[in-house]
Amino acid sequence: MRALWRLVIIIGQSFLSLLVLSCLVFVLLKAVPGDELQAWYGAAADNLTLHEQEALREQLGLNAPWYQQYGHWLWQVIHLDLGLSLAYKQPLNTLLPPLIYNTVLLGGISCLTIFTLVLLLALLCARFEGQFIDKALCSLGTLFFFTPAFWLAVLLILLLSVNLGYLPSSGAYDPGMQQSIGNRLYHLILPVTVLTLSHMWYYAALLRGRLLNELRADYILQAKASGLSSCGILMQALRALIPYSLHLMAIALPHILGGTYVIEAVFNYPGLGRLLVASARNHDYTVLLATVLFTGTLAIGAGLMAKLVSSSFDPRWEKKMEERW
Repeated sequence: MRALWRLVIIIGQSFLSLLVLSCLVFVLLKAVPGDELQAWYGAAADNLTLHEQEALREQLGLNAPWYQQYGHWLWQVIHLDLGLSLAYKQPLNTLLPPLIYNTVLLGGISCLTIFTLVLLLALLCARFEGQFIDKALCSLGTLFFFTPAFWLAVLLILLLSVNLGYLPSSGAYDPGMQQSIGNRLYHLILPVTVLTLSHMWYYAALLRGRLLNELRADYILQAKASGLSSCGILMQALRALIPYSLHLMAIALPHILGGTYVIEAVFNYPGLGRLLVASARNHDYTVLLATVLFTGTLAIGAGLMAKLVSSSFDPRWEKKMEERW
């Protein structure tokens, strides 16, 4: 019963975090310079008289206090209505799904690639600790960690797309090939490569450090004394790090998603990142709010799932949570 109550509280905290995040972003967007009327009517807004502008502001509800506007927006979101894009004149329920699909496809494949390589790199470095391969991979990781992702993206575009012509430099698919999974994956090679190279080394270093600490634990020393093979010892230590690995993935998810938004802008990839940049330029507040809400939900949801899965894998994690409560 206590565990169920704790779960309810954690879920409630997650919803409260989303509420505070959306409110804070709403207030900040209202405070920055920009005119929603300009975003709605574009250049035609300059030709309107002051009386017409005031009437339109009243019609769009822009003259209401910010808390009333926020309450109206929140009521719409509760009823699964994200509102209307000021710049695109489309309901967000229609505008966002294909872009979310593109972003989730890019981010999902990148996460799968990153954490597969993170696991392999951590195991390899731990197996050959202090040897040439460990030092070489750590040095290479340091180099890529301090290399800006956008600079790496431009470099690969110039090399593999412009000069050699091997890979496409922009877009999510060729014209008329929207339904082709193979064509979509072909366009994802460069963006996924950049995201992987710019993110995997940091998390590999974290997992390597924890894995080396685990390999010095007493039960591992006993396993070595009993004659267990090196691979068996590594697997035993890695199994003990499953809760930590899940939390590492949860922590990495918002970071990788943020990197996805940057890469979308560089590769002109039709996803939430490119839409976010265009919406900030056009002062399209409804799109900005929806994007922040999606990102926050994904990040908070990942953290919540990591806590639940970690406690089921490792009873010690459950005991730590009980001590906190």
